[in-house]
Amino acid sequence: TWVQPFACALDLLKWKIYYRPTLLAPYVLLDSVMGNQAALYAHLNLQASVAGCYAVTAIDSSLNESDFSNEVCVENCNLYELPNVFTPNGDNINDVFQPLAGWRFVESIDLIVMNRWGQEVFRTFDPQIKWDGKNALGQDLEDGTYYYRIKINFRTLEGIKPVDRSGVVALRR
Repeated sequence: TWVQPFACALDLLKWKIYYRPTLLAPYVLLDSVMGNQAALYAHLNLQASVAGCYAVTAIDSSLNESDFSNEVCVENCNLYELPNVFTPNGDNINDVFQPLAGWRFVESIDLIVMNRWGQEVFRTFDPQIKWDGKNALGQDLEDGTYYYRIKINFRTLEGIKPVDRSGVVALRR
């Protein structure tokens, strides 16, 4: 939403809404609304990211365009959490190691799972992970605690931002 100056109301033809998905991207014309409509716009169908910056200009009856309004930016609320236990025992309940429901704004990941001796037993770049507790040869790994390192590439106003995390997950059959 934006405020329409009273002094310009009689000569206002329309508003132009500009958008850029990151701080470094150039503004592009997103849409326009007629000046006699409410001073608001809903940017719909944003799925990969809600991050972005907006600015508005006014067009008068002579088709003169104003300077950009103040810039308003919105940042993603990035979320990607992993459980600390999974039970790949074939009961269709918690059978795979995967992110908890509701993860969002993840561009990609690099996950390495290691056994207690530091040997890699699983690796994926898929944000859904879906590790079934097997090694690269398809053999069931033994119950125990496994360590992981993960780089999560989040979509942000500054572009793709990598975040490194590590943790443990218990495999219980």
